[in-house]
Amino acid sequence: MGKLIRGLYRRPVPVIALALLLLVGLAGPARAFEFRSGNTVTIGSDEVINDDLFVSGSTVIVNGTVNGDLFAAGTNLEVNGMVNGSVFLAGQTLSVNGRVMGSLYGAGASATLGAQASIARNAAFAGYSLRSDNGSTVGRDLTMAGYQSLLGGQVARNVTFNGAALVLSGRVGGDVIARVGAPGAALRIPVSLPGAPAPVPAGIRVTPEASIGGRLVYRSEVEQSGAIQSVPQGGVVFEPVETGEQPAAQPGAQPGAQPAARPGPTFGQQVLQWFLGVLRTLVTLLVVGVLALWLVPRSFLLAVGRARERTLASFGWGLLLWIGGWVIVVVAIVVILLIALLLGIVTLGGLAWVALGFGLSIWGLFLTVFAFVLAHASKVVVSFLVGELLFGLGGRPYRGPLFWPLLVGVTLFALVRTIPIFGQLVSAAVTLIGLGALWLVWYDRRRRVVPPA
Repeated sequence: MGKLIRGLYRRPVPVIALALLLLVGLAGPARAFEFRSGNTVTIGSDEVINDDLFVSGSTVIVNGTVNGDLFAAGTNLEVNGMVNGSVFLAGQTLSVNGRVMGSLYGAGASATLGAQASIARNAAFAGYSLRSDNGSTVGRDLTMAGYQSLLGGQVARNVTFNGAALVLSGRVGGDVIARVGAPGAALRIPVSLPGAPAPVPAGIRVTPEASIGGRLVYRSEVEQSGAIQSVPQGGVVFEPVETGEQPAAQPGAQPGAQPAARPGPTFGQQVLQWFLGVLRTLVTLLVVGVLALWLVPRSFLLAVGRARERTLASFGWGLLLWIGGWVIVVVAIVVILLIALLLGIVTLGGLAWVALGFGLSIWGLFLTVFAFVLAHASKVVVSFLVGELLFGLGGRPYRGPLFWPLLVGVTLFALVRTIPIFGQLVSAAVTLIGLGALWLVWYDRRRRVVPPA
């Protein structure tokens, strides 16, 4: 029992990894992995991969067969072959025109389900635009959050949409639950989305060719029955949305009338803002991690090792350094100002400006490095460790490319940190452990360099 407890104290980080694993639904029997990367990666039509496939590149084309799950990241992603598992896509433009025997999960600017696309289970997409062509099939439910969705294919069960524009011309076996914008409204996006198609007008439109086996329930600021040209078998339910907006004052209105209030963001806009926030965190930490593996790989991996082997010590040192660092920031600026003031009195200003400029430069450098370590470096260390632990769940140490544990770790962290309260607690713990691990590496090196007295 004592050995077991000591082992848990030495390696408590797997508990964090397990929690993250449960959050993304990856718990299950350990299997092998295959990795592909490059500028353009193509899985040939006669190629069969009998493992889960992780692939990244500017252009990724899967024409062959994957007997496992497919994880792909890049700019342009195409799945034209057979995947005997689920598919996870993250990129700019996503295209599926093959068979997926599991579920499809995608995030990006735009996604297309081609005429030959067949999804055996569920399809979910977060991004700007989703289009399903006539002939495509989804065996269970389809869920989309973003701006627009143009559905011309077949969905066996239910469709859930949160955004601004929904155009339905295909067949839905169950219900359609939609939150749409008012006709004439436009979605304002603060950044340009590369690869995004031209926007369609906001609102809901059901064409005469469409077929809905259940109910059509839509929420909007205005009723849009004129745009529903095919009657669902379960009927149509309109749920008005309260925007809090009041009409503008008319000529002759009483003084003191309340001005019109601006409507808040739609659910689709909120989802898009959440997605962009996760993407910013992911890209930032990924860039920092890649630079660390490229420029200082030995120091970075030593810090990861300290976080793994001395987790509690790293946490304790991180807490002390976090408190001490901010104390130094406050005390240092006060000392610099007092020294400059004293020199100004003694030398009549001759050295005051020199001392002030030099002191503020050193203070600014310390603050910049300290803030960078807190915001990015510490999180990258622990994120890589979590990714490494996940890849080692099969009982053997991971020996593949270092990029993949980094990508998986920072992706999980970017997602988990958005969870209210729990995400903040995880982020704080990750920061302190990473900060302490970096300190232990620096301290051990200094201790070896300093000669004995």
